Amino acid sequence: MKFILVVLGCILGLSYAQTQCDWETVGTFSKVICISKTKFKFSLDYTDDEALECPLGTVCADVIDICTANGEPLCKNTVAGKRGSCNECVDDKVNRVCISETEYSICNGGKVLTALKYICPPDRPYCQAAFMDDEVTDICTDQKLDLDCTAPGCGNGNDGGTGNDGGTGNNGGNGNNGGNGNNGGNNNGTGQPVCTSDGLFPNTTDTTCSTYYKCTKADSGAYSILQLQCLNKGHKFNPQLRVCQSGYECTNKAS
Repeated sequence: MKFILVVLGCILGLSYAQTQCDWETVGTFSKVICISKTKFKFSLDYTDDEALECPLGTVCADVIDICTANGEPLCKNTVAGKRGSCNECVDDKVNRVCISETEYSICNGGKVLTALKYICPPDRPYCQAAFMDDEVTDICTDQKLDLDCTAPGCGNGNDGGTGNDGGTGNNGGNGNNGGNGNNGGNNNGTGQPVCTSDGLFPNTTDTTCSTYYKCTKADSGAYSILQLQCLNKGHKFNPQLRVCQSGYECTNKAS
């Protein structure tokens, strides 16, 4: 009987895997810390900027292979190390979530309730979630922080709509900034990439590196291209990390 219990305990122990993301616990099987859907680091001694990216089409999970294409990501946030990334619900709780640099909505059941939209007050005009024990204690601040709602995978704000976050507003969409068909090519030196895969790509003619492009493949197989802009002052698009980043040195030359 004791032998059976020992064997059963070993089986249960081997089948255990980390099920909750806290951005600081080393996985039982992966031996790394997942800090976003696709990024991980080896220990807390590493910064989020030193995190490694999973291969395309895979996510970070508590498995021996670290990255897997056959399961759910351990962490639900896209932006590394940020709980409540823009337009994303990191758990099923009822919480507030930023949907733009100055607006927030409500998460419930793991979904953003897009019909509910609120603007931060004038004395605290910027959206940034503050947490205590996994609960959002405040959602607005008077400090202009690094909230980039155009980061990869950050919800509906990237995929359409109007205004500064993408779609048909000033930052891109159809018309002069891209379109379907041949995807614009290089557009006679405009810096637009030839889209062959989904993702974010640099605007090679922008000497400030503050703008970049997003390629999205439609069900028809054709690609659309949007020109986006880093929302925060002084941030530049890093083509290696594919994020807007403070302190990145732009190397684009004027043509």
